[in-house]
Amino acid sequence: MRVCKFNGTTQGYRLWLSENRLDQSQGKKRYDAWVPELAPSPALRQKWLKGKTSWRAFKQLYGEELDCPMQQEMLKPLALLARRLNLILLHDSSDSKHCPEKIVAEKLKEIQRREDYRLIQAPWNQPWLWRRTNSHDKPNWIF
Repeated sequence: MRVCKFNGTTQGYRLWLSENRLDQSQGKKRYDAWVPELAPSPALRQKWLKGKTSWRAFKQLYGEELDCPMQQEMLKPLALLARRLNLILLHDSSDSKHCPEKIVAEKLKEIQRREDYRLIQAPWNQPWLWRRTNSHDKPNWIF
């Protein structure tokens, strides 16, 4: 699992964790999945970008956001996926040491250390975990 500057040339399963969706035009696939739910809350991100909070405080507050049950339900399958694939968390920050994706990477590694991949809610309530080929099929699980 790596955290990389967004440049479109990295090899692996690329996740874009920003609230802003990027245009994937001109035939270039720049990322494999967009997961805006794992981005910092807009209020927290604005505080940090405007310099109203330190990196240490931002890291603590964003870590608390990622510890909530809904975020954990999204992180656990990604942590499991990272055991099988080269998972790359993309960022567009000018400062590679202080980007929110580093905090997400730490949370994913923490889940891997605990080996706790159980979902609390029923997976059929999580539409991002499955896709249907048509309306009569049973869900096809991603993992």
